[in-house]
Amino acid sequence: MSEIRSVFLEVVCGAAEGRPSTRFRLRSGTSIGRDEDNDISFGDDMLSRRHAEFRQRNGLFYVVDLDSSNGTYVNNIRVHGERSLEDGDVVTVGGTPLVFRETELPAPNETANRGVVRAELMDELTPCAVRKIIDVAELAHEDRGLDVVCRATNALVAQHPLPELFEKVLEAILDAIPAQRAAIMLLEGRPPVPTLKATRARGGADMGAIRQDIVKRALEGREAFLVRDVFEKTEVRNLGAAPIRSVMCAPLWSTSNGKDHGRVLGMIYVDNQNDRPPLTDRNLHIFIMMANITATKIENARLLEENLQKQRIEEDMRLAAQIQSDLLPRSSPKVAGYRLYGATEPCRMVGGDYFDFKNDGRTLHMALADVSGKGTGAAMLMVALRATVRAHWDEGTLTEATARINRTFHQTVPPDKYATCFVARLDLSSGCLEYVNAGHNRPLLILPDGQWCRLEAGGTVLGAFPDTTYEQGTVVLEPGSCLLVFSDGVSDAWSDHDEADRQLVKLVLARKQGEAPALRTEIFRAGERSKDDRTLILLERLASDVSTSSR
Repeated sequence: MSEIRSVFLEVVCGAAEGRPSTRFRLRSGTSIGRDEDNDISFGDDMLSRRHAEFRQRNGLFYVVDLDSSNGTYVNNIRVHGERSLEDGDVVTVGGTPLVFRETELPAPNETANRGVVRAELMDELTPCAVRKIIDVAELAHEDRGLDVVCRATNALVAQHPLPELFEKVLEAILDAIPAQRAAIMLLEGRPPVPTLKATRARGGADMGAIRQDIVKRALEGREAFLVRDVFEKTEVRNLGAAPIRSVMCAPLWSTSNGKDHGRVLGMIYVDNQNDRPPLTDRNLHIFIMMANITATKIENARLLEENLQKQRIEEDMRLAAQIQSDLLPRSSPKVAGYRLYGATEPCRMVGGDYFDFKNDGRTLHMALADVSGKGTGAAMLMVALRATVRAHWDEGTLTEATARINRTFHQTVPPDKYATCFVARLDLSSGCLEYVNAGHNRPLLILPDGQWCRLEAGGTVLGAFPDTTYEQGTVVLEPGSCLLVFSDGVSDAWSDHDEADRQLVKLVLARKQGEAPALRTEIFRAGERSKDDRTLILLERLASDVSTSSR
């Protein structure tokens, strides 16, 4: 009798409904994945675009995982690199189980004599020309268990919140396996502790407690197992008051990193209180496949929740950034005889820098501050500092006002937080500027002839000590003079503060007669390498009584 060697993959989803199994002939280089340009493609969301490949070498077939997201499994063992195949091996790609078949088929003329009907059909599911072989003689022997797994996989394709996912998993397990009770446990907390997440039982049976040595064996031993005749097994004896006859457990493996053997997320447990029908090795095989599918779905659900949480945080941060922006001056006040401009640019969505103005017609109040730290925490302290400065900056002398600002801010900030701050009052008629520098970068006063000096008088930072006293400094802004106040996010663009001061003076002198926004652009562009918030105030006394103000 002549024989024809046939190698193929068999999908038996639908056999229980009387539909024929689907077989895909294999040759060396056959690829499988979600994209339609593969030799075999499925509309399975758990498949990667190019998931795996089958290769033939020295008379053997191998399955090669192509760095797929959800892994390729042979008999429920993940493939790292390649794995040789034998007849009957179950290859699981995504959520689709396939049976590798390597058989000797009768030649066509003998097939007819044996009364077996065979046909070659074109599969309409994909543009690929895949061949479907229907063997009527074998339909009665199709594996219903794989069909149940396929149907369970289809039920779990859609994304569900974890509590709903657990219920669907247990429902699918009890539909596929003749167990009476089922449960899911996940490892949670630090250190991880097995936590019962969901249970289900037929006929309202009480789940009861799961014995800890069984949990330990599944989680620490990292193995799936079936124990029949429980009372005969010393390692699981005395499970409790309920007469349990058999137990199955399978760990939930996370292999999302794809680089090692993964970690255990938890376990699935089923048991029976009688032995009719008994739990079998075939049940364990199905149970393991469903545990692998469940672990993947848990990972996907967690990633989805993390993404949603990230989106919520980003939306909250955008709202916080808008609120913080609204607290800053919407435009710089118009001051006759002066050009005034302020700007800030946080390194994150929100920052710890701020600036502020107040003009009562005779005196211009100014402040620029930098709270220690970055991000949300610094932004919250910035709001507190802004309110504190506004409450005190016109009380008494400037040194008295700064001392009050420091005491109030000290009551607000944590012990390890502080702020640097420059506060000033400008007499608009005389150009006399009173200032206090509380640990801040030294502002630069640039005179009409190009000479410049630093404004250093003041004291230590705000918030560190409650009873700090401050020294007041006084300078006069002559017509054509320019004052530049800035945070360390600006000066950090250069190697040291002296170099930063020299470069900033050059930029001011080169752009002094231009628009303030253009100068701001030049300064911030020079500081693009900085990883800190950038803020500045530019105050220039004009030679003529012309006021330009923009922001």
